[in-house]
Amino acid sequence: GLLWRNEVLVLTAGGKSLVLLSGDGDPDAAPRTLYKARPGAILQQPCWSPCGDRVAVSEVDPGGPDSRVVVLSARDGSEVASAPTPPVFFVLYSPAGDLVTFLHAEPNIVPGGPTLVLGALDVASGKAQYVAPGGPLYYAMSKAAPGVIVMHNGFLPEVS
Repeated sequence: GLLWRNEVLVLTAGGKSLVLLSGDGDPDAAPRTLYKARPGAILQQPCWSPCGDRVAVSEVDPGGPDSRVVVLSARDGSEVASAPTPPVFFVLYSPAGDLVTFLHAEPNIVPGGPTLVLGALDVASGKAQYVAPGGPLYYAMSKAAPGVIVMHNGFLPEVS
């Protein structure tokens, strides 16, 4: 079929819940709530893992410092890994599903410098790390060479 899972991942209005809808076309099938945001937080940028067994999502606390990237089991919504981050606006799994990469804004890293930061969460260890600043910053991860990132980064100096 069209979907590798027979479910569609949807954020509810206001980003308060992450739900799964039946992908079999049954209009009477009830949505299954996978995860609810913590009080005061909103969910953004849900992303399926490559094999469909997990979901990564950004949980943003608009009024405070408690934002994070969360990895959830698609079976029952249990937390597999999470790491505190600044508010994240883009989430992407590596092809192997072992890393969740994310972008967040970070103005004034250096005067006149980049405004974006690429980070990565190691799903096994639950540790997030800084990868690179940029602005603009576009990237893709290699399926053939795990851990290799191809990046267009408008901030990095030219190499001679």
